[in-house]
Amino acid sequence: MISEFIKKNKYIIIGLSLVVIVISTSIGIFFLTFSKSNLQAPIIIESDDDFLDYDFTGNGTQDNPYIIEDFRIGAKGVNSIGISISNTNSYVIIKTCVVYSDFIGISLMDVASGTVWIINNTCISTSGDGGGIGLSSTNNCSIKNNVCTNFMQGIHLNYASHCVIKSNIIKENNYQGINIRYSSFNIISNNTVKINPQHGIALVGDANSNEIYYNVLIDNAFSETYNVDGRLTGTINSQGFDEGNNNFWYDDVSKQGNWWSDYQGIGNYSIDGPAGTEDKYPYEIS
Repeated sequence: MISEFIKKNKYIIIGLSLVVIVISTSIGIFFLTFSKSNLQAPIIIESDDDFLDYDFTGNGTQDNPYIIEDFRIGAKGVNSIGISISNTNSYVIIKTCVVYSDFIGISLMDVASGTVWIINNTCISTSGDGGGIGLSSTNNCSIKNNVCTNFMQGIHLNYASHCVIKSNIIKENNYQGINIRYSSFNIISNNTVKINPQHGIALVGDANSNEIYYNVLIDNAFSETYNVDGRLTGTINSQGFDEGNNNFWYDDVSKQGNWWSDYQGIGNYSIDGPAGTEDKYPYEIS
């Protein structure tokens, strides 16, 4: 009986099916458009007083920091920044935000030492330029459990020291994965850095006494040559680069280094750059 019903009413059934498909497609397009159009304006903080312009929880003290949480931000245009904090002394946690930006996702500049934590955010470039998370002249900050993709650099430190960069996913950027520039005494650990055309992790200029360990570096450095700040060029032979002094590409206590997708399991892992450093305890990715 069911088969006869289908035969007799097949055109009605086909028509209803097409209506369902059209409605479903329209709903999908509507929600996609709504999602894109529902992005919020960038958050720009240039002094402690600027926090009062926003309805953040907290009061900026160490015991009750401002919480910038669950924003979906779109930053369009040249030099645009999704979340920018500069010249502040307040304590701040930036967490679980999603930032689409043409240039910088999250930026800290000249903030007081040890006052900002950047946790569990996703930064996506809409132009292929700029950087996902950038710190400048800022010390003792934490960057943990974030995702940065499609920028020129995923995470960039410039004159920023004593920071912790941990458990982030830095993937498919267009230049380097993590760039530590003129910055010292930072710990870069437990990050997954993959498919960035030049070095996955680069220590540039006077970048000294940094520790890099427990990171997983996969299929970076697939360009034939590297170019660092337009000053240093060479053939890429490694997923890491080091121009500084006294940097450790392993944990000297546990005697453990990093996982490298191009390591063959024999000997040390050599790092590109004039420092001539090595990961003495590398791991092979099986």
